[in-house]
Amino acid sequence: MNISQKFRYVKNIRDSIAYLTSKIIFLYVVLGILVVSLDVQHLPGFLNAINLKDAEAARTLLATLMAGMISLVVFSFSMVMSVLTQAGSNFSNKLVFSLMKEKRHQHVLGHYLGTILYILFLLLVPMEGDSPDTWRSLAVYLSAAMVINSLMLFVFFIHSASQSVQINAITQELLRSTQASLRKMKKREKMGAS
Repeated sequence: MNISQKFRYVKNIRDSIAYLTSKIIFLYVVLGILVVSLDVQHLPGFLNAINLKDAEAARTLLATLMAGMISLVVFSFSMVMSVLTQAGSNFSNKLVFSLMKEKRHQHVLGHYLGTILYILFLLLVPMEGDSPDTWRSLAVYLSAAMVINSLMLFVFFIHSASQSVQINAITQELLRSTQASLRKMKKREKMGAS
């Protein structure tokens, strides 16, 4: 494998939908592992007021958040498939691939799946005692904040996906990519002429 093939291989990996998504998911997994494995005893006293009183209530809240996230992901994927089907029938397949390569959509996907995995870590590792400690209670509240973040990302995602298949957005993106390609070509010509 020569150097240009290696660069092309690395570029293909970086351009794939899984690259950025898996980096974000990895961060959530690391956070989940840290939260369940660390035993932090020295937290400020005012945080004791937010301590959950019942481990079963915490598990129920986590299970509900997990179910909500799975429903959100299913709805988002259904909407994406609908948009992609419509775009595929009206426009070229290249448009469909460019829609999935957008970094914004990969961020949303990474946060969705990362939130699910984080909550799954909290559910799989049992809490000690009858009520979760303050550290674990904070982890449960963090999962609720992650779900709220995912809801905001969902609104952004719906708007972005629906805008990206409109003809004005498509022509603007084609113009932008064509201009970028022309700039690269001119730069190569200048380097070749030197």
